[in-house]
Amino acid sequence: LGSRVFRGGKFDMSDIQSATLAGGVAMGNGAAVVVGPGSALIIGAVAAIVSTVGSAYLSPLLSKLGAVDTRGVLNMHGLPGLIGAFSSAVAIAIAFNEDDQSVFGQDLNELFPLGQATAGYQMLALVFTIGIAGAGGFVVGGLMMLCTKRNMQMFDDSIHWRVPGDFEVS
Repeated sequence: LGSRVFRGGKFDMSDIQSATLAGGVAMGNGAAVVVGPGSALIIGAVAAIVSTVGSAYLSPLLSKLGAVDTRGVLNMHGLPGLIGAFSSAVAIAIAFNEDDQSVFGQDLNELFPLGQATAGYQMLALVFTIGIAGAGGFVVGGLMMLCTKRNMQMFDDSIHWRVPGDFEVS
C-alpha cells in the first residue's frame, strides 16, 4: 500500500521486501516477550510504513547529500530498529507498572532481573549502538573515499548483467 502511495501509483519491489522484513526487525528485541500479538501487529505495521517512507523520501535526500546506502540498510534495519528499541523500552516500563507482575505466566523479575531499569539500559544501549555504527560508517566511508576515484561510476552492473531499460542509477 505504501509503495503505491509514495511511488506515484506503482509498486516497488524493494519497498515490499523492506516492509516485510521491517516488522521482524522491530520486534526482534528483548521485550518482545512482554508485547502481545495486537501490539506486535501495530509495531510491525508502523515499522513497515516508516521503512517505506524512508525508502521513498529519506534515501533520495541522503543520496543528494552524498551518502550512499546501496542496500537500503537504513530503511530496512535502522529505522525499524529504532522503532523496536523505543517500543521495547515502553513495553517494559508499562509491564512493570501493572499490578500483575507476570507475563504469560512468567515472573517479570525473572525475565528482566534489573527490573524497570532495563528500559533505561536499553535506551543507553541504543545511544551506544548508534554512536558505534555512525563512527564505523564514517571511518569506512572515509577509507573508501581515499581508495576510489571521485568521477568513477560505481555500482554499474551493466557490464556483467542484463539491466532492465527502466533501471534507475541513483
